[in-house]
Amino acid sequence: MNGIHDILNVMQKFRDNSHICTPCCAALWSIVVNSYNAKIAQREGALDKVCYVLEWHLHNGMVVEAACSALWALALEERLTDSKSEKLTLLLLEGLHIHLRKNLVVKVTYLLLACLIHKSELVAFRILVPEEEKDGLSSIISSYYVHQEDPEIVENICTLFFELVQYKDVKIELLSQNIMQLLNEIKVKYASNEEICSIIESTLLRLQNTQTELDLMLQDQTERDTNESQAESGLTEDGVRYPIKGRAEGDITEGQAEGDITEGQAEGGVTARQAEGRVTAGQAEEGVTAGQAEGGVTEGQAEGGVTEGQAEGGVTEGQTEGGVTEGQAEGGVTEGQTEGGVTEGQAEGGVTEGQAEGGVTEGQAEGGVTEGQAEGGVTEGQAEGGVTEG
Repeated sequence: MNGIHDILNVMQKFRDNSHICTPCCAALWSIVVNSYNAKIAQREGALDKVCYVLEWHLHNGMVVEAACSALWALALEERLTDSKSEKLTLLLLEGLHIHLRKNLVVKVTYLLLACLIHKSELVAFRILVPEEEKDGLSSIISSYYVHQEDPEIVENICTLFFELVQYKDVKIELLSQNIMQLLNEIKVKYASNEEICSIIESTLLRLQNTQTELDLMLQDQTERDTNESQAESGLTEDGVRYPIKGRAEGDITEGQAEGDITEGQAEGGVTARQAEGRVTAGQAEEGVTAGQAEGGVTEGQAEGGVTEGQAEGGVTEGQTEGGVTEGQAEGGVTEGQTEGGVTEGQAEGGVTEGQAEGGVTEGQAEGGVTEGQAEGGVTEGQAEGGVTEG
């Protein structure tokens, strides 16, 4: 107990002397690896005092190495507050950046960082989230390429990544940084090193599981967005339009809905093509086609065989049954006149069916010639002068 107390007092008294602080930190490390001694050091406030020495001599590689070793042994036994963890993490990242090419400093720094990450997610995020132009992840990746031939440093880097992937949000950030590519690269390079490969495989498995979860979540979100979009536009999952509310009660099909068919039309058997032609339910029941509806054909006309052209020419059902054409209908020919052979011209000239059968022309009819007079050869002038057939 007295030895730990004395070491800490000397460090505090000569804190600006690197030649004294370095062996003091090394001695403290060798003592506190014992858990009983670590508890004594904790009561003496050893961790705070060593952190102060680290910060004071951050540019001295030998002091940094010794201080990090002592801090690692202390951190294994002591629970740090978030504020202490964050402050120490920032010091370590800065020291790593300063001493990136010093093997011993880099190796012990990663041991301490892995220990801190294991105890606090805040430390993990502090490494991943740059602050004051200090990018922890970039420094770690850079240090790998500097020391990639040193298996001890590479193993410590892999251990650090293994500790990072215990946190879900951290795994997502690592995936976004494409860290799996680096891990696979290390795995290939150190394929014969069982310890390194074992750590990497466990780390990759956690990352791959998270990637699968993210892919499924993205797929589900895409499907929900698609369904919402289709619902807003009135489409089913197959791209077929949903029946509009109210129309479904009238058993409207998708094709009918696309043709703007109302419930009444659907009940009357109106097709989409008929609806486009403005066919009503009544017309559909009477067999009116879309073309006839566009031509103004009514149900009655459709029953009488009236075509669109005839309907446009004013032909009625009765006229159609009597053989009246559109031209005759326009000329005022009735069904009876058509049966009697009256042409449009005769009809306009007032010729009746009987006159038409007797050969009376339009002119004779205007001059008052009867059928009998026409048969007797009486002209219009004679008829006007009172001449009879005899």
